[in-house]
Amino acid sequence: MTEEKKNKRFLTRGYRRDGTWLKDANPMHRLEPFIFKTRNGSCIYFREKLDITHTLEYLQERNLNRSPEKKFTLFHILMTAMVRTAILKPGINRFIAGKRIYQRNNMQISYLVKQEKTEAARMLAVKETFCSSDTLDQVAEKVLLSIERARHENAADSESLVKTFSKLPGWMISFVVAFLRWLDNFGLVPESITSSDPFYASAFVANIGSLGVNAPYHHLYEWGTVSLFVAMGKYAEELSLDQDGKLVKKTLVEITFTVDERIADGFYLARALQTFKQLMEHPEELEKPVEEGMHNDT
Repeated sequence: MTEEKKNKRFLTRGYRRDGTWLKDANPMHRLEPFIFKTRNGSCIYFREKLDITHTLEYLQERNLNRSPEKKFTLFHILMTAMVRTAILKPGINRFIAGKRIYQRNNMQISYLVKQEKTEAARMLAVKETFCSSDTLDQVAEKVLLSIERARHENAADSESLVKTFSKLPGWMISFVVAFLRWLDNFGLVPESITSSDPFYASAFVANIGSLGVNAPYHHLYEWGTVSLFVAMGKYAEELSLDQDGKLVKKTLVEITFTVDERIADGFYLARALQTFKQLMEHPEELEKPVEEGMHNDT
């Protein structure tokens, strides 16, 4: 970081590395962080049941000539759909800090990875950065590489640090955490912490369906800047009537969303959800990057 940028960081009100302060936000949004002071006190919840019959057929076709370790999965489509939705609906890629609303400068998604495919294996939180031009192929490649890195990561150093910190007196732990929270109001938490911390991200995703259970409503984290938690449950087959009145079998998946409503109003979030659903059910739209100059709905 240059000396000029350092000076800007300390002298400019509302400056942060990870976001741009929306000074001209809607007056109601400007007031909400003062009225609703916590993320979990500002949550709204969505549960959406998606028809993935076509999506699974698409995956089967795309995976015909791919090796097992490189195959596309529904999780890859979910991640790509989230990235694309954040491009088309940038209002969901925001966060609240220091009672201000910020537009995030990049798109980062955190998710959990098992270090080994065993019941006793540790779960590691992984954070990956995505670009506005990323397609399904590029997102899948990034996710596969980050999972591979996580499974070969030596976590001994970080575990040692956590164990040492946990042995401190309770009052000291409280002081350090409170001090870091205070620093975060001004964007002054060291980059060495925020760059790797999975709770400083656009969203947190949990593939609960891989455990064979339905998606729960998950809380948001008061630490960090995550304003959106997405949980995907297991698949289920259901019979329903088509347009001709005939019974057809469809494969459905439930996905839950927990959102900090202070980042955007409910109508905007509902429109973003419709965009996400369209992309999940028609994944071929994710094969190409967003067209240059495409309208961004803020």
